Parts: sequence; C-alpha cells; structure tokens
Amino acid sequence: MGIAFGIMGSLFGRAVRDFPLIGPALVVALGYLSFLTAEIFEFSGIITSLTAGMVMQHYLLKAMKHDARIGLETMLKVTKHG
Repeated sequence: MGIAFGIMGSLFGRAVRDFPLIGPALVVALGYLSFLTAEIFEFSGIITSLTAGMVMQHYLLKAMKHDARIGLETMLKVTKHG
C-alpha cells in the first residue's frame, strides 16, 4: 500500500513540477493520507507511511525543482524541531 502511495505521489509531483509550493504540500499530504488509509484497513500505518516516503524520496526528489526541494527541506526541519 505504501508503494502505491509513493508512486502516486511521484506521478502527481511530476505533474505539478512547475508549482514549487504544491510539491512539498503534496509530499506531506500523501504521506499522511497513506497512514490514514492503512489504519482504516487495519494495516500498519507507520510502515505504510515510511514506505511511501522512501519511494517518494527516490523518485520525486529527482524530479523536483530546486526551490521546491528547499521548501520541502525547510518545512520538514520546522516540523521536526517544533
């Protein structure tokens, strides 16, 4: 299930590549959506979310523009230390 959300996030991320604010929000939203979907079907939400994140990191970060990548890193740093 996490692989499916990761691939879906990568495809959506490539579609919105020219909009640097949508890409980082998409990564966070799909990561959380994968968690919620797994919990609804009584699977491990943490494993699903981690798997989706790893797949998106592998495919989506290469497709993101520099501004979107900086925005994503900043947003993740703020949430990590917040």
